[in-house]
Amino acid sequence: MTLFSSISSCYQELVHSFLKNPLPTPVYLYSETQLKQNAGTFIRFRDQHGIQAYYAMKANSNPSIINLFYRSGIFIDANSLGEITMALKAGVQPDHILFSGVGKTRDEITAAIQLKIHAIKIESVGEAALIGQITDALKQSVNVSLRLNPEIDPKTHPYISTGVRESKFGIDHQDLPSVTEVLSAHPRLKLTSLSAHIGSQIFDVGLYIDVYKNLAHYADHFRREGFPITELDLGGGFGIRYNASGETVADEMDKVFADLVELNQGKYKLCIEPGRMLVANSCILTGTVLYTKRNGDKHFVVTDASMTENIRPALYQAEHPIMVFSESAEGESLVADIVGPVCESGDFLGEQVSIRSASPGDFIGVFDSGAYTMSMASNYNLRPLAAEYLLSDGKWVCIRKRQTIEEMINRGL
Repeated sequence: MTLFSSISSCYQELVHSFLKNPLPTPVYLYSETQLKQNAGTFIRFRDQHGIQAYYAMKANSNPSIINLFYRSGIFIDANSLGEITMALKAGVQPDHILFSGVGKTRDEITAAIQLKIHAIKIESVGEAALIGQITDALKQSVNVSLRLNPEIDPKTHPYISTGVRESKFGIDHQDLPSVTEVLSAHPRLKLTSLSAHIGSQIFDVGLYIDVYKNLAHYADHFRREGFPITELDLGGGFGIRYNASGETVADEMDKVFADLVELNQGKYKLCIEPGRMLVANSCILTGTVLYTKRNGDKHFVVTDASMTENIRPALYQAEHPIMVFSESAEGESLVADIVGPVCESGDFLGEQVSIRSASPGDFIGVFDSGAYTMSMASNYNLRPLAAEYLLSDGKWVCIRKRQTIEEMINRGL
């Protein structure tokens, strides 16, 4: 199929396997080969540069994927008690879990302390005080990491920019004296780490040098104050090109990490939190063409996949590669909006996309759909959650069954 000559070999394998053995749609199709290749990149960073990766599982929380990464040597960054619980069920040891999040509840904090996870990130003076109160009540110590706001603009979409001063995330440097008072008042809070996260889809990876310098400056200060800082967490946000080629910023990261190691000189343990870069280019969200239509001068291709399976185009104006594939010969190209059945004008997977002319029954693939798609999926319009399948050794393995209407309805009863 010359139509797919520009996509990665892992995607070509997914497409050919699907056409040979189609599955009910909409469906997420994952390449185990690509996932293992992505994990291997970060294991190489660990082995060559000593930088430990914590997978930001908010990108994709499927337990089979979590387990694959963990068995490779990648630890877990969780953002809720639900994610912590899923990680544990996927086989992750508690002391290999970081707990992030700007709005942790008392119950979540209590559970994390009792589980003895690796560390809880503190994002405000109030949260530091609450964690301290809980440790006193439990008479149990916990490792904590201060998430600082480094005031670094990553020049990305405002919805995924997390390190600017106006962001809700992290502690303003002006609040550090107050946080220090709380830490001193609650000796069961063991400050072992500082962390930051400046945003997502970052291609200027040299910014992580700035993040390191910012954290190291404050870590040196805390050490002088008697706090045993041993670890700096540089966050995640490493960009990928949404072009179905599998291209990432791994080569650029390699060079920057080598510079970081030279700059650090073994002073602190370094860790990072990749999410999108580990999973995005491993998956094709696949739907079936239901109808084609034309309103005015605009063409529409209506599919059974929608914003309930991938909300990124509607939420972030994200653009995914979209291709029509079938056993039939290639047709003429067409510029069309790819839309779903949901009752929203914003229900589109792509606008003014140049694709091969489609017919009802053809399959349509939304590539690079492994991150922030299923994890942000919804039951809007009471649509069941789609199934997820992993292509492993040439065979489809169901790693999450399609939700039935009965299961969906029973959740509300």
